[in-house]
Amino acid sequence: MKKVNHPYGDYCLEIKLKHKDKDWKIGYAFDSRKSIEDVANLNEIQTIIAEHPKSSFNKHPLLTRLTKNGTITLTDTTFTQWADGILSKETIDNVKFKDLAKQQFGL
Repeated sequence: MKKVNHPYGDYCLEIKLKHKDKDWKIGYAFDSRKSIEDVANLNEIQTIIAEHPKSSFNKHPLLTRLTKNGTITLTDTTFTQWADGILSKETIDNVKFKDLAKQQFGL
């Protein structure tokens, strides 16, 4: 966590994904001057993430998990694998999505 002057807050949490990123980048920004003391406020934030028209988390299915040497990510149109820093991305259809969801995520 480091102090920053960012439109979304005065602190940021930087991330660098193993086998994926070469440099550190902002993962989350926080505003320490705006504390959340009521659980209802957290519920409001959760609702925004789940329902807001501009949220990227409510448009299409998105599954992701860590593997021993990277990550796998499945959407309704792509299957992406990072393994030892190597990216592999495949365009898929609905049948392949269902197969991969079962095989890779147990769904």
